[in-house]
Amino acid sequence: CPMINFLKDKVADKKSKVAKLGLLHHLIGIAGIVIGFLPGYACPGIGSICLISEISTINLNYRDMQEDRFSSSLFSMINVFIFFLEYTFIRIILIPYGLYMLAYTSVYTFELLPLYRQLALIISFSQIILLSAFNFYWYGKIIKGVGKTLGCLKVKITHLEKLSNDSGAEDSEKYNRVK
Repeated sequence: CPMINFLKDKVADKKSKVAKLGLLHHLIGIAGIVIGFLPGYACPGIGSICLISEISTINLNYRDMQEDRFSSSLFSMINVFIFFLEYTFIRIILIPYGLYMLAYTSVYTFELLPLYRQLALIISFSQIILLSAFNFYWYGKIIKGVGKTLGCLKVKITHLEKLSNDSGAEDSEKYNRVK
């Protein structure tokens, strides 16, 4: 899969926390979707919800391509707002609801399943819980990013960014954002 190879290269080159979490997120997600088809019942449904959640990647990739990730341009603010709504609805509301439905159906169907499907159900359930934990972790970061984009939070400037700005006008503008 090209995405996994890209993430592996990113982890090998930078060893960044974001790249490692991204790789782990995709490995868990892909394995969960594949294993999720074995037990049946609610597992394929929540697998479909997880795949639908990737629609928000379009907005995330656009934001990553911008030079100033916390730009106050109208298009940037609309993009961040749409991403926030998509992420909130699909990953924070819909996936936990699907997890609830999976738990609800599992209570009644677990004993009816053969052993290999029971194991697949346990693995899928565990992976979706872990994936939800990642989603909530990223949601906290997204809320901070929305706050920075709207100017509610101060943007941190690294020492290298201070040195690269000759006029210092951009520094004072970024530091003047209100918490």
